Amino acid sequence: MRSMVAALARPVFCAVALAMLSGAHAVAQPAPDYPARPVQVIVSWQAGGIIDTVGRAFAQAMSDATEGRFVVVNRDGGSGIVGAQVVASARPDGYTLGFGPITPITTAAQTVRGVPFSIDSFDYVCKVFENVMGVAVAEQSPLRSMAELLAEIRARPGQLTYGHNGVNGQAHIYFANIVRGLSLQLVDVAFRGEAGMYPEIISGRIDFGMGTVGGVRGRPLRLLAVFGDNRSVEAPDVPSTRELGLPTLQPVLAGVTVPRGTPRAVVERLESLCRAAAEAPAFREVMTRLGQPITFLDQEAFAAQARRDNADKAEVGSHGDRHRHGRGDLSNQHAVSDAVIPTDAAVLPSVHVGLERRSRVIRGRAVALPDPIGGVVLSDVRFQIPRHRRRHGVAEHHRTQRLAG
Repeated sequence: MRSMVAALARPVFCAVALAMLSGAHAVAQPAPDYPARPVQVIVSWQAGGIIDTVGRAFAQAMSDATEGRFVVVNRDGGSGIVGAQVVASARPDGYTLGFGPITPITTAAQTVRGVPFSIDSFDYVCKVFENVMGVAVAEQSPLRSMAELLAEIRARPGQLTYGHNGVNGQAHIYFANIVRGLSLQLVDVAFRGEAGMYPEIISGRIDFGMGTVGGVRGRPLRLLAVFGDNRSVEAPDVPSTRELGLPTLQPVLAGVTVPRGTPRAVVERLESLCRAAAEAPAFREVMTRLGQPITFLDQEAFAAQARRDNADKAEVGSHGDRHRHGRGDLSNQHAVSDAVIPTDAAVLPSVHVGLERRSRVIRGRAVALPDPIGGVVLSDVRFQIPRHRRRHGVAEHHRTQRLAG
């Protein structure tokens, strides 16, 4: 009887074992039926900017490579932190992706308090390109080199203004690193993205700005330097910050991320779609037009670069007590839609102020900060600083941001 039971059990055991092995093998393989419904591609930057343009072209290329639809959703704000949080908190099923610079992920933990995600909150599917940034002035500016710009900043301490695409964003940190390293004094102006910054530089309302090489291209602007060890292939005549002996951080890593815990099969499938999209002629044409070389990396290589970038930002954050402009600490801020205001900002009586969750929303003409600082506003808000409160020649109707002293 026992031999008969054993004989019957043996094929059943073998079948179960085979099924288990087959199941394990299936998990390790790309999911052929993915995506079965539209996929949200979260772009953490303003519509119309270079990241948004690249993201839409890449999403279209991914859609073309499969029967699914990859749809861009802009969730800008907080220098990319808002969109990164959306991705980190999404269901890890492959139907919410992040696309663009990973700066909010590798930088936020070093510069912003209480951010609810970290480098370990994401899986890194593929790197698509490196967003090379530089220092730009208007074409009509008399400044023709970084040496001339630095001399001007030193000659007029606290008077020059520069723009960037958001507090604690990569562009901001790039130049904050130089400001701190060279003990410079100037005023930074935060925008929701680089697209809104360029008209301000061209018109002369701000003195210079940090923009991408692709974003500067085709506009009446002049690049004085690019950030990184080497010159950009798209701007070979422009020196690098390393070449000029300036404090230097590496280019922005940009690609596709998903929430940590996304099934391996889905991540594998996404990586194959990313590779197909990066090789698509239509996408390559867009990148060529924007002056953005494609630097594709797979999951493993991208994750390794992300961790190195995170370590670099941690080291920068540990020096100088979290990037300071003058006496202002970037960690002592509340993120608002267009800019950042210090937590201890005092509001003029004539200004209408609304409270929106934990952030102050300025809806008036000006905000006065504790002396000796002059004023702070959101970008896109026109205002007038009372004459008795102006400092460093800040003009009326000027978009600026100042940090608490």
